[in-house]
Amino acid sequence: MKEAQIVATIHRIGEDIIALADYLAAYVKEEQTIAENTVTPVAGEAPAAPAIKLEDVRTILAEISRSGKTAQMKELLGMFGASKLSDVKPDDYAALLAAAKEVKNA
Repeated sequence: MKEAQIVATIHRIGEDIIALADYLAAYVKEEQTIAENTVTPVAGEAPAAPAIKLEDVRTILAEISRSGKTAQMKELLGMFGASKLSDVKPDDYAALLAAAKEVKNA
């Protein structure tokens, strides 16, 4: 009888080891999936800034114009080689917005 209990215990231990191996395999697979789906920034590369929209710049320039600083607004546009906002290159929106905020707060 004692030998039968030993054999049964060994079988349970074996089943527990198999269950543990299955759990660990699922855990490792989940960790690999998470790692594959995670975007890591390249060293020395800054995260991309959110795109500045034409409407964002237009809002600030309109506020400047309404506050009586129309001449300064036109100067700003001239700094970017434009006579009107639609002539400004989208790549220059961030710089124009920063300059416009300085004029607005001055």
